[in-house]
Amino acid sequence: MSTTAPIVPGDTPGTRAKLVLGDADFHKLSTDVSGIIERKPTPKYLIGLIAAASILLVMLGSLTTWS
Repeated sequence: MSTTAPIVPGDTPGTRAKLVLGDADFHKLSTDVSGIIERKPTPKYLIGLIAAASILLVMLGSLTTWS
């Protein structure tokens, strides 16, 4: 059983695949990755966040209430 990747025809050792090479530099890669986090949240996300927070508050209220 071999642990190395198979050699693809036309792929020579020491060269990078087109997906890796591309025209991207570190700045473009950084802006693409951070852009996911920095964009405005969608309405679905906000509704889910409010629902989760309200469930958490109900749970905490039921645990701390001494009747």
